[in-house]
Amino acid sequence: MQELTQLEKLLVDGKSRLVALQKQLERSYQDKSDSMTAFQKIFFGIFLIMAVYFYGVYQTKVELLTRQQPISVASPTPRTQLPTTASPSPTTQPSTKPSVVPAKTTNIPKPTSTPTPAPQQQVQPSWPDRPTAEATVKANAMKEWGDNYEMVQYEFNNQMEAYSWLIQQTQYPAIMIRAQSEWGDNYEMVKYEYENQVKAYKSL
Repeated sequence: MQELTQLEKLLVDGKSRLVALQKQLERSYQDKSDSMTAFQKIFFGIFLIMAVYFYGVYQTKVELLTRQQPISVASPTPRTQLPTTASPSPTTQPSTKPSVVPAKTTNIPKPTSTPTPAPQQQVQPSWPDRPTAEATVKANAMKEWGDNYEMVQYEFNNQMEAYSWLIQQTQYPAIMIRAQSEWGDNYEMVKYEYENQVKAYKSL
């Protein structure tokens, strides 16, 4: 540190001397500028430039020397870190949850709806037309009673009365067809059979 202080003092002294020399040269240059020749002016200018140049070189060297001096930097004292104790992690115990048993699903069969059959149209018994029925009844009466015309007329009237009643009946056609198939053209017996069967059916 003492060497650096002395060097700075020398630099300051040298700088002040150069400045004084420069001022003195400038004054002498101004005083003698009129009496100096052109060659002397050039020589004096070169000398002045060299003096300034060497002063700059000298200044640069001094700055480099000052920068190369080691600078003591106080190193920070290391801090002692306390050992960190790891906190014990809580142990997770498995939670015992009651197992859910899925309920059994019983497949309930859906009731199958049986289609209701379409009502079948009941077959009605077929009857011959009135002229045909009259001719048949008259022939049967004459065959049975011969020339007993009173009985033929009686039989004819009863059969045609039964015929007129039968062709108007629409209920219980099955019973009517069965009686017709049994007694044929004997309309009086067909009526008798039909009435008895319907009476028995209704009493059940």
